[in-house]
Amino acid sequence: FAQTESGHSLGVRPLSLAMPVNQTYQKVPEPEESTNAPKPSGILACLTSGWVRLLVLTWAACMMSVLAVTWYDVAAIHFAGPGIQDDKGPFGQVYDRTRSFSKSGITLASVASDIAAGSKPQVPLADEELQLVADDYEAPKGWKANIIGAWLVTITVLDAFLALVAWLVVAKKSLHTCCCVDGLVVDQETREYRQELAADIILAIQFGVPIVTWLLDKLTGYHNCGVSQSLYHRMMAIGPLVLLGQKLLVLLMTTLTDAMKAMNESLDLAWNLCTDVKLTNAMQIRQCQRCAIDIFDKSHIMIYGPSWLQLACDSGIVAGTFKGRPYGTVLAVLGFMDKVVVTQLTARILSVIPSWIENDINNLEKKLGAIGKDVNKLAQELDEHLRKIKNIFDKAGKTLREAQDYLKHARATVAKESGVLGTAVTKDMEATIDKITGPFNEIQKDVDLADAEITKIENEIKKQATKTVDEIMQKLVGLTKMLGSLKPANLLLRLDGLADAALYSGVVKLMASSKASQALP
Repeated sequence: FAQTESGHSLGVRPLSLAMPVNQTYQKVPEPEESTNAPKPSGILACLTSGWVRLLVLTWAACMMSVLAVTWYDVAAIHFAGPGIQDDKGPFGQVYDRTRSFSKSGITLASVASDIAAGSKPQVPLADEELQLVADDYEAPKGWKANIIGAWLVTITVLDAFLALVAWLVVAKKSLHTCCCVDGLVVDQETREYRQELAADIILAIQFGVPIVTWLLDKLTGYHNCGVSQSLYHRMMAIGPLVLLGQKLLVLLMTTLTDAMKAMNESLDLAWNLCTDVKLTNAMQIRQCQRCAIDIFDKSHIMIYGPSWLQLACDSGIVAGTFKGRPYGTVLAVLGFMDKVVVTQLTARILSVIPSWIENDINNLEKKLGAIGKDVNKLAQELDEHLRKIKNIFDKAGKTLREAQDYLKHARATVAKESGVLGTAVTKDMEATIDKITGPFNEIQKDVDLADAEITKIENEIKKQATKTVDEIMQKLVGLTKMLGSLKPANLLLRLDGLADAALYSGVVKLMASSKASQALP
């Protein structure tokens, strides 16, 4: 968007901003269809698809089945004794098959856990890791056997029931996802609520199992109900880890889905209001700003971690959400520059460079006048003050460099989407970014110059010469004048050109022009 001759706001060049409809947009017979948001693309489509949820549910059902079968094997040892492991009859053959299944399932769960933890998976597991009961196991007798046996039957039946329910959910989800059968499935919101409720109940049960086992240990003296220590720890970890991992993944999917929905709604709102005759131009600009900031806020789901990773995630969400909707990308970039660069970084610069610097240097000049030609006293007096001032400018320089990195990212995003935005819009977006970059570049030069002057003063002090006192006084006077341009009030005046109208007036008129051509947003 081009700057007007007055330099106070951004004007619009209709000819340069005009975009042929057949270049980027497609004609639609009815304007109201222009608000239909497309489906996400790329990795967003993968993460929010029904196939990923189906895969997660299938994994949870498999692990619940593994737990149920493993508890069945423990119960078989308890009731039939260790001799069932050598039984060649029908019960022994059933035990051998269930034991083979539980070993494979626990090994698979262990491998998945190691991969998730970033460690090298151990395949296959050692025999002692999968041993059901300890070598010195003795079957309980009397009332102890009855209590432990009742608990083993209860937990086996309960886990088997939960596994059966999980597989029923997988079957219904498969029919809905693979065969598009909607008759067996309620609406998505109710379905997800039921699944989350079921996952919470199962998770609570899995956390309750070790508590009951511990109570039986205190009551009967049989540690872990006779299960070997290594296997018991793996069994207790499978359920909670699988369910917690499922909840985290579902939370990510839900967050992305809600974010994309809100981002498209904000784009549609800005698109609809840009031509509303009931609103003044200032109201349209203000609403466009709100929508742009809201789009950026919704795309910024990663609030911790390195800035480059946050920017990469933001860019991926915006690109996946607004595929084929160029104005969504435009508003996302403007919202990013408005909130992060213009608002947050400007506030940080103002807070880093306090107003007391000028007063501090003025007081220092008075002290130096009383010192006279004593170089040693001069070095002692200046050391603390210069170190404090230099530290401030180091922080300011770091903040300004961060602003430059953010603006480079915005320019790279626009360049990457130039094929969708079109040549005219790309050039005007780059002009807008350059307008924001200019004041920050000027402040950066002043900060670097002030920092260099402080370094020169420090070098003069190290010379330990009497004649340097006069030179230092002259440099301090020059430094004081230089710092005048970095006072908060002067910084605000230099950044005053980055107003709401400067950022959004052009895009409001551009959207209105495109909408009049019956183009999609």
